[in-house]
Amino acid sequence: MMYERIRRLVRNGKAVSPVVGVILMVAITIVLAATIYIWISSMSSPAATAPSINFRGTFEKSNGNYTLVLTVISVQGNANWDDLNITVIGGNVTNNENLTGAVNAGDKIEIDDLEPNTEVKVVIKHVPSNSIIYENTFQVP
Repeated sequence: MMYERIRRLVRNGKAVSPVVGVILMVAITIVLAATIYIWISSMSSPAATAPSINFRGTFEKSNGNYTLVLTVISVQGNANWDDLNITVIGGNVTNNENLTGAVNAGDKIEIDDLEPNTEVKVVIKHVPSNSIIYENTFQVP
């Protein structure tokens, strides 16, 4: 009995009205657009954020040459020495082997064999975020 009613509705062409068809098409389009948006947004990874590290530079004199000591004053964010690239123009970092693990207040970078009356430039770059977190030029006394 029920089968006969459905068969008659389909034969008459009155089973689906144009309004219901339009609503279904709009609903399918919205669901498809939302699915594609979620799929594409899940592909992008969040950008790494650079930590904030404050340094204090002091000079120490030994054997006629100077050593620049950069002491970490404070650290904000996740900072790891392995993620930092230290570039020194005019000197050499001599304690690189001690710079591993997390960056903590009190950690020191030593730049040795600086001749008097010269300049040394220090640039520290956070590699994951490709950000320069410290840059300074020091005048050796």
